Amino acid sequence: MKKMANSRYAFIFGRNKLLSLIELVSWLKARAIEYKIDEIGDDYGYCIISSDVDVDEAIRWLGGVVKIAKIKMIDDITSINNMDIEQLGDIFEKFRLEFFDKFNYGVNIFCQGSRKIRQENYEKIKKLLHKWFRQQRFKSMLVKPRLEYREHFLQPHDIINKKLIETKTDFCFFISKSGIHAGYTIKTSNPKQFEFRDVNRPVKNYPEATSIRLAKVLINLAQLKKEELMLDPFCGVGTILQEALLLGINVIGTDLNPKHLDATRKNLNIIKKESETDFRLARCDATMLNECLNLDNKVDSIVTEPYLGPLIKRLPNKKQAIITKQKIEPVYNKFLKQAADILKDDGLLIMVVPFFITKTGIVKLDIDFNDFSIYNPIEEIKPNTIPIEYKRTKIGRIIYILRKN
Repeated sequence: MKKMANSRYAFIFGRNKLLSLIELVSWLKARAIEYKIDEIGDDYGYCIISSDVDVDEAIRWLGGVVKIAKIKMIDDITSINNMDIEQLGDIFEKFRLEFFDKFNYGVNIFCQGSRKIRQENYEKIKKLLHKWFRQQRFKSMLVKPRLEYREHFLQPHDIINKKLIETKTDFCFFISKSGIHAGYTIKTSNPKQFEFRDVNRPVKNYPEATSIRLAKVLINLAQLKKEELMLDPFCGVGTILQEALLLGINVIGTDLNPKHLDATRKNLNIIKKESETDFRLARCDATMLNECLNLDNKVDSIVTEPYLGPLIKRLPNKKQAIITKQKIEPVYNKFLKQAADILKDDGLLIMVVPFFITKTGIVKLDIDFNDFSIYNPIEEIKPNTIPIEYKRTKIGRIIYILRKN
């Protein structure tokens, strides 16, 4: 068996932390990458692994990862209170960091407890760093987060604008019962790229369309790899197809609405210039996929956010929610029968299912999953995670990872 790598990385997640952890593990498993989980944040805000993972590929593929830090365990220190300036210097020596005469730096604190505890740890680390830099006669300036409610955590915009990746000075401290890990950010997601793709494609997102980040997460939950074949039978304006195509996945998209297909075709024709893989589009009822697609080979995975019902501007009453449920429920159940026929054996189906939040309670769909079983990529870490609730507004979303029986 291949020896486990000495490299250790912290994957730091965004808003949907548990979902992002599931995405990371799914991505690693799809590539048969050897890894060992050393620690998971109490709120699932980060995951520390030992692995030979390619961090460039990871940050390109993963939608839920905000940044990746290279880290080491700080020996014999169990509390920030026990750390002194000499030990801080030892950390930099371990990483063989070389500082410029003048540079910016950031401080990130990840620990269990209240905001007050994070603030106290932040202040202690900040003072130690300031003292050490002065002792070394460096001209350094602390970068303060732009978002006041995230004062212990620098966002990608801050890191990119101040070039903290290049100087290796976005410092991260992970404090838990097992001890303290320290490190620096080596990769970060780039929100400007997402914004550019969204704003500059020929047909912009509809209000109800899937976000780019969620599209990437769903693709990775399906454990898709380059050159495999993915189907999105409710493709809308093609966000999921677009992100899969950019990652080197062959895609098929169907939709019953010809305007949606026209929008998708325009968007994918632009993306196709950057991709070596191909796409196919067809006007098709998702309850009749077999008839209209006539596939030579079964698809590797199906990834989709189906029609969630009409756009809701205000909280519906229970009667309105039940009417919507009765309209879309048969479509979902008929689609699942078709999906079982065109999906390869043991293939994964990733599907978003809505639930409706009303003034008097929650209304959920009754879905027939008989041809599928629920698959949980992190069963050994946290059982019964799937399905997972993704979003709660007027229409909530539940994400299912289903394996064909």
